[in-house]
Amino acid sequence: MTLTFTDVIAIALAVIIIGAIVRFISRLLLNIFIVLVILVVVGYVIASKNGGSIVSKKNKTIVEQMYEKYCGKERDEVKCDCILQPLQAEIEAAGVLEEIRNNQAKSLQLVIKCLKNRKTEIQQCLHDKNADNLWDEFILEIREFNPSSLQKTINTEP
Repeated sequence: MTLTFTDVIAIALAVIIIGAIVRFISRLLLNIFIVLVILVVVGYVIASKNGGSIVSKKNKTIVEQMYEKYCGKERDEVKCDCILQPLQAEIEAAGVLEEIRNNQAKSLQLVIKCLKNRKTEIQQCLHDKNADNLWDEFILEIREFNPSSLQKTINTEP
């Protein structure tokens, strides 16, 4: 079997076309792989900034965030029992949880009001568990949500 000039040209064109297709597919797969790696990294960053959750904390009230922190997996029994459970009960009794969910300022105002209402009960519980210092510690944590004169506001008697 002898190859004619047109056979050689056809084989050469076939090799060039197959090479171009393989090159295109390999670049496409590389780009898809790069995009997937970027998505995984971005997902990891979002999850790590939200405490391991893809759901943003922006839709949670201050009390819900603190409740997850102290009454969740790594439970701090004293803070949970003495501070957050009474605070959560007071907020649920007020029936405004959904209203304050997307409003950090209202959420903070409600937390301050509830802390004032339950201050004696909370401090008594902390005293009974020999953890009087946790009141100030908790107030400092709440200040992270809004540092403006919160300590002064809460420490004044209602």
